Amino acid sequence: QIVDPVRFTSQFMEETNRRFYWLRDYFGALFYERKKKPQDDIISLLVSEMEDGDSLSEDELLSNVILLFFAGHETTASLVAAGLRELFLHPSQLDLLKSDFSLMDNAVSEMLRMISVAQMTVYSALRDIDINGVTLKENMGAFCLIG
Repeated sequence: QIVDPVRFTSQFMEETNRRFYWLRDYFGALFYERKKKPQDDIISLLVSEMEDGDSLSEDELLSNVILLFFAGHETTASLVAAGLRELFLHPSQLDLLKSDFSLMDNAVSEMLRMISVAQMTVYSALRDIDINGVTLKENMGAFCLIG
């Protein structure tokens, strides 16, 4: 999973790089296709903005599309799996939900509130900041564990 902490071994980095280059090539071909034949989608819109020279460079376009891809896929898949796990661990709640589908919106909201699918994020200090007696200097990064 892309949002979970992992050890950065050389094997992990080689595999990560291989997969990144595959994504770069895949999306590069998709960008080229959308330049030639735009569709009613966000990639076509971003490619047209890039072509106008007003917005994103090709690297920025690639970075943003990959971010959107993972933000939309990884977190959603993890939330669905974790939400189902919680329902199976609490069968009375599952039975209640199965008996009244009008509760679904609230159930999803509660799962979003209760389950942290993103286990960590990275914070970069904009200025020196004190956090519980520890000074994080300007431009220093910190891993924030939120799970």
